[in-house]
Amino acid sequence: MSDEMKKLIGQAVTDPAFRDELFKNPEQAMKGFNLTKDEEKAIKDAVKDAAKQNRKQKIGAELDAMRGSVWS
Repeated sequence: MSDEMKKLIGQAVTDPAFRDELFKNPEQAMKGFNLTKDEEKAIKDAVKDAAKQNRKQKIGAELDAMRGSVWS
């Protein structure tokens, strides 16, 4: 892992505004870092995977809420 990738990850962990930008617009967020093409792809893939997981969690919570209202 390059130093630039470590910097990006460190900033994503410690800076909520940067993390939000990274998930909303990874291309823009990565502009300040000298990443390899493979590192850029890894970040984009991680963002996509996180978005899918978040959708699954939201759907699960909605189904749980619906189930609760049906059985009440």
